[in-house]
Amino acid sequence: MLLGKGWNRLENWDGTMTRWISNKATLSVYSGVAENAVLKLNACSLHSPKTLEVYNGKTLQSKQNISTNLSTVNIPVTLNQGKNVILLNVPEGTERPCDFPELKNNDTRKLSIAIQRVRLIHSPED
Repeated sequence: MLLGKGWNRLENWDGTMTRWISNKATLSVYSGVAENAVLKLNACSLHSPKTLEVYNGKTLQSKQNISTNLSTVNIPVTLNQGKNVILLNVPEGTERPCDFPELKNNDTRKLSIAIQRVRLIHSPED
């Protein structure tokens, strides 16, 4: 699994490596066979809850609600044999930390969801 476009720089959150995405980010996944799997990750949204849509190519695999509290998300995906481009899409778009006075943060990046500990788990039925 390789990170594609749309990922911000690596950050250390109390010992856990974390990256923010903008409104779209991609992962490239190679699979030796067509199979069902689960994309497991920890995620939280910046300032307000967001929807995370997960596509393999143009096929919608799952929609997940991502809250502002860090939590584990299990996303079922169907992988094709060979290269798969997984798109993480946030239809609500991005927010900038500097636009929220209560955050007291001058960060001007356009962010939507923070993601950590991305894993791909083969489904038990395979």
